Amino acid sequence: MTNTDDFVQCTTDTQQLPYKEFAGTMEQSPNDHRQHKLIRLSNNLQVLCTHDPHTSMAAASMTVNVGTFIDPPELPGLAHLLEHMLLMGSEKYPNEDDYNMFVSNNGGNQNASTYDSITTYHFHTAHHAMEGALDRLAAAFINPRFAPECIDREVNAVDSEYKGLQQDDEMYLQQLKKSLETTRWTS
Repeated sequence: MTNTDDFVQCTTDTQQLPYKEFAGTMEQSPNDHRQHKLIRLSNNLQVLCTHDPHTSMAAASMTVNVGTFIDPPELPGLAHLLEHMLLMGSEKYPNEDDYNMFVSNNGGNQNASTYDSITTYHFHTAHHAMEGALDRLAAAFINPRFAPECIDREVNAVDSEYKGLQQDDEMYLQQLKKSLETTRWTS
């Protein structure tokens, strides 16, 4: 956990947007040649930025504290469905495949995974496309489209993924942990 006092106020170069940068000491392996910077945005989102001069790609990953354990008993798979739907268009980028195509057309790929208590979204792309890819990912969280014409198809996709994992030991363990979870979704 980082101390609030260890952050100093800064602004971005081009748009003069405020953020705070961690000024304390971060532990780093002597074998890690990358440069790391921890920043806190005005909405309190903490971001670890890593610069690796030896790679030709840029990448980002974001984890949210929502997973399958929040599924109401009557709607199993809801968190996974939201993972799918979230990246299928936004108010700013309404085309359902815009994010995926932008990343792909710039030499990268994207994916997401829903776990018990978290969901992770990640992508990698060419350096010059990083800002555009981040903007599309952010737009999905700011104002997702949740297009009605996509819901049935994605419900079927989530159901198909679930059925394909039914014989998987990890799926059994996840279901057991969920059944033992005492905190349930409440309206």
